Amino acid sequence: MKSRLKKIVMGILAGLAGSLLVWLLLHLGMFQEFFYRLEAVTYDWRMRKIITPPKYQIDDIIIVDIDGRTLNQMGSFYQWSRTEWGLMLDILREGGVKMVGIDILFDKSKRFPQEDQVFVDAVKNFSEVINAVVFTPADEDNFLYPMPTEPEGLDKDRFRVQVPDELAYRIHSFQRIEPNFVDLLNAGQAIGAVNMSSDSDGILRRIPLFVRFNENVYPTFPTAMAIRLLDITRIDLSPDRREVIFSNAGGEVSRIPIDEQGRTLIYYHGPFQTFRYISLYSLLYEIEQMKEKSNILDYFKNKVVIVGASAPGLFDLRATPRQPSFPGVEVHANILYQLLN
Repeated sequence: MKSRLKKIVMGILAGLAGSLLVWLLLHLGMFQEFFYRLEAVTYDWRMRKIITPPKYQIDDIIIVDIDGRTLNQMGSFYQWSRTEWGLMLDILREGGVKMVGIDILFDKSKRFPQEDQVFVDAVKNFSEVINAVVFTPADEDNFLYPMPTEPEGLDKDRFRVQVPDELAYRIHSFQRIEPNFVDLLNAGQAIGAVNMSSDSDGILRRIPLFVRFNENVYPTFPTAMAIRLLDITRIDLSPDRREVIFSNAGGEVSRIPIDEQGRTLIYYHGPFQTFRYISLYSLLYEIEQMKEKSNILDYFKNKVVIVGASAPGLFDLRATPRQPSFPGVEVHANILYQLLN
């Protein structure tokens, strides 16, 4: 009897000692970094070796790409007329595209306000456009001071989302919002933050679902698109606070695992161009001409389009577990596809 009791006591002590050791390892900075690196390395390996890319390009989500050919044919990106952006939206609307997300930041033009208005009107006419914004910290050395409110006239009540307080105060808060092109932002159905922050080793593995500004919560870019596409009406946090729950009128739609900062791991479905890419130049000046002789625009019917850039000169390339140089626009496509499926 004494021997059995001794074994029980020793077992309990061994369990407590083991638990204490694990607790110490997790709460000492050196070991936190070790466990982080171990998790990161295995995650990267899973993305490269375990995830099998689809046999064919995913074309439920199409990327209209500012690629090298577009720049060669159309010249410097910053000199394009805004009427060309309006033409792009008109073509996509004619093709029956369900939604367009524009992963580009536009400032107002002081020289050509009439061209801006053409673009704004095209966004209004499309009716389902998601515009990009970016939230940043203040930089007083460069006279970028904290903004006490959203830009004047911004329809923030339409763009912000309601989330539980336990989630709102876990997500990162910023002091500024850019750009200040209120007419264009208000013309769209939603805005989404294109904030991306790599891990300490420079690899992009996770992305926030939401950001906070002036106590208001805004969705990130792919989250804003998913909320519209899934008709999400309610956002909750699971009892263990490890999942964000999306629901619509029909009930719960999806659960998205998050970390302590409200970020989710990115599921990279494959390498560069796992999603269907179409050159912006081709859309504007080749497909547009072909539509008179064929049904080529039918390809776009009920598709989702994200407009972005893969051209290296436009500085939207990221290091990912899949590749050291990967377009940010396809990161958004991966996350959106992940949220929808």
